[in-house]
Amino acid sequence: MADLERRRLLAGFAGTLAASSLGMPSSAQAKGARARAPRVVPLNYIVAANGHGIPPAILFGVALQESSRLWKTSEQRTLLPWPWTLNIAGEPYRAQTESACLSRVLYELGRGQTRIDIGLMQVHWRYHAHRFSSPAHAVNPFINLDAGARILAEHYRATGKWALAVARYHNADPQVGAAYAASVFRFVSEVANV
Repeated sequence: MADLERRRLLAGFAGTLAASSLGMPSSAQAKGARARAPRVVPLNYIVAANGHGIPPAILFGVALQESSRLWKTSEQRTLLPWPWTLNIAGEPYRAQTESACLSRVLYELGRGQTRIDIGLMQVHWRYHAHRFSSPAHAVNPFINLDAGARILAEHYRATGKWALAVARYHNADPQVGAAYAASVFRFVSEVANV
């Protein structure tokens, strides 16, 4: 990834964090409020999507499906992707920091576990480790987002349809993939209807 692109991605991610008040979630909860996706695609997703010819709302929808975390304030409940999300052999895990996430990945790899979905895009280490120069790169949210975008774009080139590409991003089994795609496109419809 070019340095300028990485800086733009970083600026978009930091801007999203600041604009969405994502430091630490408030313990206050909105009673009866439905959790929803943000109405605008954050800049870092737009940059990554545009770099691979993907509609930004679709890339953001996949990230929401893969790694969303509920943030609550007294006014609203918002789903946002969490960059340090892992799924280790079917067990979800959310680290609080990038270094804690990397430590857990290194621990699991050290004990021979390669069934690890990593980061915003839940890129599966066993099948996609070749896309990263190291586990640290897989944990990095910007590199992870770019890798997920590349995978999604490859599926689109193979199928010619976004619904099929999204389904295949999750699973080659059409029935399992179709249910996943339907869930992703529910997020996309919320984001796209601004």
